Amino acid sequence: MSQREVPIVGREEAPRERSDDVVRLEGLRKTFGGLTAVDGVDMQFTRGRITALIGPNGAGKTTIFNLITGIIAPDAGRIFLGGEDITGVPPYRIVRRGMARSFQDVRVFRQLSVLQNVAMAIPDQAGENVLKLALRPIHARKVERRTLAAAREVLDFVGIENRAGDIVTDLSFGEQKLVAIARLLATRCDVLLLDEPTSGVDPGAVETVIDVVKGLRSVGKTICLVEHSVHLVQRLADHAYFLDRGRVIAQGTMDDLTSQEELVEIYFGV
Repeated sequence: MSQREVPIVGREEAPRERSDDVVRLEGLRKTFGGLTAVDGVDMQFTRGRITALIGPNGAGKTTIFNLITGIIAPDAGRIFLGGEDITGVPPYRIVRRGMARSFQDVRVFRQLSVLQNVAMAIPDQAGENVLKLALRPIHARKVERRTLAAAREVLDFVGIENRAGDIVTDLSFGEQKLVAIARLLATRCDVLLLDEPTSGVDPGAVETVIDVVKGLRSVGKTICLVEHSVHLVQRLADHAYFLDRGRVIAQGTMDDLTSQEELVEIYFGV
């Protein structure tokens, strides 16, 4: 089955590597001048589960996201996706290999419609090849209709299909967060990294985001999230890594972590 034939929201073919550890980090290290932001980190993100990175500000959580997705290069260590070494691979190629991320700040095209924003993330569009677009206009129109239908399917999945024609600036911040998640889903990537998906979202919209993230897991996506809300992580995460000063100092379920007195003093008791 080709990528185009796979339902965009449904469960896709498994990656080439059969191990349940879809993403694996080995000895990851990154320094900025005299600051060691990530210091020998080992991690695994398990297929079809939600993994959380938690810890105080400056612990290295977002830097790890930047390393995993190729935005910055590690000073040492290796990154594997589906058993394949992707260390040093540029971001656009990592997306093609099945991993995409969101950002804490909503990076959407604010003057375009919701539907246009999501449609732009769908791969294999006719407009990506100008020659094919010129020589096969009928085929190009068919691909465009299929792309828009797929974008609507994604919007329906996150619960904002009714806002498809609205300009993004007319949406609430919580709805814009959902557009960002929809764009991730539209890439057809199996691994989705969510950087503080509820940050800045009003309390009434947080439940919607939680339901959407649970829905992503239910269709087989492998998810890693950075999130400051302990309450949200407790409700979502199957496994969590606690980071402090660039190192993993504990890992396990949230019940495991919140029962450790030293972690409560550092983070949970704040």
